[in-house]
Amino acid sequence: SGDLTSYIKKNHQELSWERIIHLSHDIAKALRELHRKKLIHCDLHSGNILNHITCYGILWTWIADLGLCLKEDDIANQKTNNSIFGKIGYMAPEVLRRNSYSKAADVYSFGIILWELTSCRMPFSDVRQDIHLVYEIIEGRRPKIVEGTPPAFAKLIQDCWNPDPNLRPTMEEV
Repeated sequence: SGDLTSYIKKNHQELSWERIIHLSHDIAKALRELHRKKLIHCDLHSGNILNHITCYGILWTWIADLGLCLKEDDIANQKTNNSIFGKIGYMAPEVLRRNSYSKAADVYSFGIILWELTSCRMPFSDVRQDIHLVYEIIEGRRPKIVEGTPPAFAKLIQDCWNPDPNLRPTMEEV
């Protein structure tokens, strides 16, 4: 039991593509359900994804920490987002530009989590998490796709972190 960050650290050598796909599918389903309820997480990262292995060896995965979660209708009434909260490496460029959160921003974060599953590393762990990284992400910096990532999975990751939020897939499409 624990969060996805800890799970990846503990199991990085045994993280098969089958397990990566299973985890990705569970996270996608959970985020899709949140979005169906017209909720936006606003702080999606691997530390907010919890998992538990049952006594039968079944891995359960769910999204937690809904404290910053907002209703889509409430966000639609905001012109701009005056505060930025969350982990920089998982934040969509439009959010870093202080635009409102959206389902598409959650999709961006989901794409970063998919990359994290393939790399077994935190995004941008090799650089300082500061204003320079913020500007680099706004300008298009993304983590490098890990060699050996299946092409369809790599495309999904890149589609999720498209700089244009309107071109990202919805969680229904994922």
